[in-house]
Order: sequence, then structure tokens, then C-alpha cells
Amino acid sequence: MYIFELRSPKKRKMKAKYLERRGFYNPKQVNTGRYSFHFEVEVEDEDLKKTIRRCKRRRLTYFYYDKQFARAANYRKRFFDAYEPPYRCRYCNKRLKESTVTVDHLIPVDAAKKSPKVQRLIINSGLNGVNDIKNLVPSCPKCNCRKGNKMGLWYLRGRLGSSKAYWRIRRLIKTAFLAAVIYLFCYTVYSLSLII
Repeated sequence: MYIFELRSPKKRKMKAKYLERRGFYNPKQVNTGRYSFHFEVEVEDEDLKKTIRRCKRRRLTYFYYDKQFARAANYRKRFFDAYEPPYRCRYCNKRLKESTVTVDHLIPVDAAKKSPKVQRLIINSGLNGVNDIKNLVPSCPKCNCRKGNKMGLWYLRGRLGSSKAYWRIRRLIKTAFLAAVIYLFCYTVYSLSLII
């Protein structure tokens, strides 16, 4: 099963009836901004090539992806059913209440839709799509907003963030760095006092 995102050519306003008359059944309007939207249509595997040809013939801007890489409507409920409190942000280790938890996709939905490399990562990691319970992590609103749809260090931090040892080692390194800075500052002040 594939999901097609359809946009009208030349920024003209398109309606669901227009798509239905052209063979796209049950189009769902998705608002992507204050004044912008697109339509989503589910297509079976055997109709994929036919739908691509139909989009090209109608000069529709389209983008399609496998349904397992789309955001599920119930992912937040599934997360709270699977994990018990207390919750800690995977990215900053801040303690969170259930009301302030933002359930984040460790591998972002947007990246999973668009990148074949990320899709292979999901499959090779043994995840059953982007909404798999292993891909859902607790996050504070600040970290979730900063992460957005990025991977890289955020992905690594999210993977390591589940381990208590990671946070202890990180705190130890910060303390050692701070001690080194204080030592250098004191040494510099002492050296300058000897010169004067």
C-alpha cells in the first residue's frame, strides 16, 4: 500500500471532486500550513504504475511513499501503553510528567518518507515501520522542537540517551572539563601575579 501526496499544477486550487472524477478515489485533504494543503490518496501495490501515469497525464505534482513510513494517528497512545512513568527526555535527560511528554519519532517521519537510506535503516534495525514502539521516545518540547526532522547527532543522542551510564559519563566529562578550565584560570592568575 502506497500513499500519494497530490498537489495541483501552477498553484491552482484543487478540490476533492476534481480528483475523484479523474480516478483518484477517497482523497483526503491535509492542511500543511495556514493557506496551503495537499490531498492524500491510498493506492494498492498493483495500481502504482497506473497511478504514476495518471498523475503525469494530469500534470499533477505528486510524491509517494510506502504506508509503513507514514505517521500513525495512534502512536502517542501506543507509547503510553507500552512505557510506564517516570519519563525522561532522551536528548537532555530532563524528568517529565505525562502531561508534558512529547512523544518523538527517533527516526523522523519526514526523513523516512523521503530518503531510501533512512528507509533501509528502519528495515535493517528490525523496526516494523516508522511508528514501531522502539522508534518512539519521550522528549521534552524544547528538544523535540530543536530536533525537528534531523538525524545525525540527534539520532545518536537518542540511542545513547536510554542508558544511565551515558548520562553519568557525560556528567563526569563536563565536571572534568570545568575543573580543567578553573585550574587553567587560577594558574594564569597566579603566573600573572608573580610577574607583577
